[in-house]
Amino acid sequence: MKIIKLVQSRKAADIWYIELDDGGSLRVNLDIIAEFGLFTGRELDEDEVRRLKGRAEQGRLRERAMRMLSARNMSRRELTDKLVQKGEDPEAADAVARRCEALGFIDDAAYARTVAKHYCSMGYGRGKVKAELYRRGLDRELAMSVLEELPEPDETLDGLLMKKLGGRQPDRKELKKLTDSLYRRGFGWEDIRAALQRYSAVLEDEYFAD
Repeated sequence: MKIIKLVQSRKAADIWYIELDDGGSLRVNLDIIAEFGLFTGRELDEDEVRRLKGRAEQGRLRERAMRMLSARNMSRRELTDKLVQKGEDPEAADAVARRCEALGFIDDAAYARTVAKHYCSMGYGRGKVKAELYRRGLDRELAMSVLEELPEPDETLDGLLMKKLGGRQPDRKELKKLTDSLYRRGFGWEDIRAALQRYSAVLEDEYFAD
């Protein structure tokens, strides 16, 4: 098979298009051109064509992965799943995601800490953080390690109770609604109970102080 045309892309200097004499075409980068020694008029045997197509497909998939990562951070599992959702082969998607991780474009540990910090800063508890880490496909062992690094929820819960109640004693209905809301935000029952006890103690201190 013969290369009848090798044309540089008008949009990206690193991208070239190959036209073959069988009517087929390939999109390649400069690394692939150098690797195969490609030029207009070059004859390719069947094995070279097969390997060239494979490398071109890898390059296309890597570029797609990098575009996704440039839009936002992802875990390796997230990137793999997103590529598969876009119609890519699962094995190829996993391979390119692992390659991106090896090159440092993906760092699951740093990403997990960023996610945890974000949800903690928004006033969510460990349960919510854990659910978000799992949803993003992060390793369970890594997720548990990151959860252990989180600060105790006491200050966050105390702040939420004061904001919701404004220094007054809630009735039974309001108390149940509030505790259910805090539980949905990822706080454990024991932590919620302890926070309510601290809140009641503050009210008592203020009452007797008056």
